[in-house]
Amino acid sequence: MDSVGTLELSWCQGYTGSKVCYIGKDVVCYLSGNNVKFVAEDGAETVFNFTGNGAGVLAIHSINSHFAIGEQSLNPKIFIFVYPTFRQIGTLEGGAQLEFSNLAFSNSNYFASVSGLPDFELVLWDYTNATKLTAIQLNATPLTSLSFNPANWRQIFSVTEKNMTILQTEQCNEKYLLQPKSIKSPPEDPTLAQEEEKERIPSRASTRMSRYTVDVPKAAIAGLVGEMSDKLEEIQDETVRVIPYSHAWTPSGDVYVGCLGGQLLKIDGESFKARVVYFPPPRAETPHSRAVSASSKHPSMVDMSTIVEDVGTLLLEGSLNCIALHRQGLYAVGQEGVLRLIDLKGDECRVVEQCTIGVPVMSMDFSPCYKRLIMASDRGMLHLYEAGFADSLRLLKDTHYGNFVG
Repeated sequence: MDSVGTLELSWCQGYTGSKVCYIGKDVVCYLSGNNVKFVAEDGAETVFNFTGNGAGVLAIHSINSHFAIGEQSLNPKIFIFVYPTFRQIGTLEGGAQLEFSNLAFSNSNYFASVSGLPDFELVLWDYTNATKLTAIQLNATPLTSLSFNPANWRQIFSVTEKNMTILQTEQCNEKYLLQPKSIKSPPEDPTLAQEEEKERIPSRASTRMSRYTVDVPKAAIAGLVGEMSDKLEEIQDETVRVIPYSHAWTPSGDVYVGCLGGQLLKIDGESFKARVVYFPPPRAETPHSRAVSASSKHPSMVDMSTIVEDVGTLLLEGSLNCIALHRQGLYAVGQEGVLRLIDLKGDECRVVEQCTIGVPVMSMDFSPCYKRLIMASDRGMLHLYEAGFADSLRLLKDTHYGNFVG
């Protein structure tokens, strides 16, 4: 190959549903094989050929126009580049043994990386000088989403299918420490969720001392402390709970969490308690289901028109796989391919805007000005949508998503 010379990349196509983010005011980027593809809103494309040992994970700093790529190799490194010059400004080493599963930028100079097998470790970096600040061990459950609090880099929110965790960064001079606060997922049954909410309300303790006054936890009786005590609670908990998947920070430090079952949670930023904001209707009560048909043999024309109007406004299973907060409300989209704007100001969630995409959406991101929304499907499509205009949807890119690209 030395006699031939240096080969330059001249062609790159394909998208499989990975993370898509804005890196400039009108440019989005995503991984395409071992390359990073940049697509402008006018259709212009640029490809960055990553020369490391395979591109595994991509993270974007939309404010500074930086992007980070985690390698797929033994003792992988993280390389950080500047867009649009593609100048390398840093290399982070020692964050993983085999792979990186998640990367995230804060709005400042801090950066978080999560390794996969075999260590499952979250590392906090100062990426401007490639300094490893602190690290914490995580459980072996893969993360579905990870992000910094946009208003406070000292808070990191991580989501798995089993639990949610807010990691608080404590600092003393040059010493850093990550303090995890685990948040229990509410039950899937609305009735059980209300009962658990009542149990959280503190009651007046008894003034009479007896041998029944002290309530000793089961973990203490078993002699378990730390992580082992938490695992005991998980093993003994037989309640079917919601499965958190996506999340969005609010300016006040609260977090909205979208669940795979269609539930919407709100986590208080001070008490770290999760509350269910919306429960999807039971499947038996879903319009056009067999249960509804059996309950009414002769529906009237009024009932039929009501059912048709209510179908689009229902948030069902898979409707909240991607969420993003806007000043008008919460935008949500998922497997069913319908974008909805949810009004969160009142006591009940209400859909005030709706647009049909037509394909499952795997990733969603707002532009830096929060006027446009990019949505990406694992079927090779990128759609642009202007917030507040239901008829503004347009197809930005459409590539073949099969086994062959041509």
